[in-house]
Order: sequence, then structure tokens, then C-alpha cells
Amino acid sequence: MSPAHADLALVWYLLLALVLALTLLLDGLDLGVGILSLFVGREEQRGQMMASVAGVWHANQTWLVVLGALLFGAFPLVYGLALSALYLPVALMLLGFILRGVSIEYYEHADRPRRWSLAFGLGSLLAAVAQGLGLGALLAGLPLSAGRYLGGAWAWLSPFAVAVCLGLLGSYLLLGAAWLVLKTGGELQAKARRAARAVAFFLLIAAPLLILWSRGLHPFLSARWLAWPGLLVSSLPLALAAPCFVALVVCLARSWDAGCFWFALLLNLLLLLSLAGSIYPVVVPPGLTVFQAAAGAINLKFMLSGVAVVLPLMLAYNAYQYWVFRGKVEPGAGYE
Repeated sequence: MSPAHADLALVWYLLLALVLALTLLLDGLDLGVGILSLFVGREEQRGQMMASVAGVWHANQTWLVVLGALLFGAFPLVYGLALSALYLPVALMLLGFILRGVSIEYYEHADRPRRWSLAFGLGSLLAAVAQGLGLGALLAGLPLSAGRYLGGAWAWLSPFAVAVCLGLLGSYLLLGAAWLVLKTGGELQAKARRAARAVAFFLLIAAPLLILWSRGLHPFLSARWLAWPGLLVSSLPLALAAPCFVALVVCLARSWDAGCFWFALLLNLLLLLSLAGSIYPVVVPPGLTVFQAAAGAINLKFMLSGVAVVLPLMLAYNAYQYWVFRGKVEPGAGYE
């Protein structure tokens, strides 16, 4: 691979990391709200929770579509391997998204809204669990040989994948709870605040355990965490996550709603940055690198010219949408 081609591959790795972060943070927020709705007893509050994401969930989910399209174009080998290995989790994730989308659309017009609010919660849970198991399987490593997947239909299921799934569920629940703290008030906000505090302490315990476990699976991670300059993008974000966690707990204790949301978002972003920085240049452990998996230089250049136009527009539109739907969601608010 020429130096120019390697630079293009690195640029695309960073772009995909950005889109993956947007997907996990923004759509994770929606999924977290959906899962939390399963633990709320009053239908009015479940409707309020659904209304809090009604204006933004379409745009949030769009990032997953963008992620798949960019992965297919820039790293087709990774796309093919991931779909071959994770066929069942991907199918379950799509089923969960269908349940969630249909339930949001039908909830306001149904004679028995409880059915659709339950579908909203279960669809969100199913999508989140499928994403967590898929991510865990990729991080655990796929059995590969000469660019071909050698595992069976259930090779993605492992104790480590389940542990990563629980960690991702914790991240989504924290984002969802922080969003509800920001968007609601009264009793529902108090419940969300308690949930955010509990999940934050769960992540405080789960994240170090997952890091130690992943180090046992992939010894090359130790070199990235301890050696210069790799530690700048692997260990430093983890170190910054500690004061971010403290700030989040303080915001929850003092009822600083906006601070709670932004520090929850920042905490998850720092964990994702550390993950991406730790495994680079590997994209599929244990040994498939960015440079081995990248498409041809001409393809990468052509796609980059299109993304340079479309991506800023999408970011601006997404930000505008959050601005339009800013403010608290009152009880009884619906999906217009």
C-alpha cells in the first residue's frame, strides 16, 4: 500500500469512528429511553417518554444507515465479514428497530396504547441487546483465514460478548436517563435521575472489568495503553472519564439537568474514544488491520468527495432538529 493510500485509509477510519460514535450516542439515547419505559408503571409517563424522542429518533437512526453505507464502500472486507459472522444479531436488531418505529407511529392513534408502548420498550431492548452482542463478538475477535470467516452461525455468542452487551446496555440506559432528566420534570424526572445515578455507578464497576478482560483476550492492547504515543488516544480518554464521572454525579445531586445530560454524553464519548484508540490499526481483532481491509485508493477518494458535502449537511440538520425540539416535554404530549 502506498503512503497516500494509507493516509486515505486512516482518514476513513476516523470518519467511520465519528459516525459510529454518533450512532451509538444518539440512537443509544433513544434506545435507552425505550428500555427505561419498560420499568415505568403509568401509561401517561410512558407516552411522555415516547414523546421526548419523537422529534429526533428518525434522524438519530439515520446514522446507522450511513455507517453501513460507508463501511460497505470504504472497508468492504469488514462489511462482508461482519454480516457473515453476525447475521442473526443483525436480523434481531432490524426486528427491534421495526418494532420501535411502528410503535412510535401508531401509539397516538391506538385504542389500546399500552400494546404499542410495550412494543416500543421491547423493540428498543431487542435492538440494544443485538447491538451489544454484535459489538462484543467483534471485539472478542472473529475466526478468520485469508479474509474469510471460518466460524459457525453461533460463534458470535460468548461470555465476553454477553459482558460487552451488558456494558453497552448500561451506556444506553445512562444516556436515556440523562435525556429524560433534561426533557421532563416532576415524578418522571426524579425517577430518571435515580436511574442515571444507579447506572453510572454500574458503569464505574463494569468498565474497568471489561478493560481487564479485553487485555487478557488481546495482549497487544497493553502496548497501546502504556506506550507513547498510543496512550494519548487510549489511556488519556479513560483518565479524563474519571473527573467526568464525578461531574456527572455532582450534577445529578444538585439537579443541574443540562450538566447531567452533557456529562453523560461526554463520559460515553470518552469510553468510545479509548476503545477506538486502543484497537487501532486493527478493525477486526485479532489481526485484520485498517490497511488490509481498505478499499482501493480511487474508491476512497471518490467517496471522500461525496462525504465532504453530505456529512456537514447531515450534522447541521441533526443539530437544527435538536434546536427545534428543545425544551421540556409536558405530560400528555404526543407525536404530531
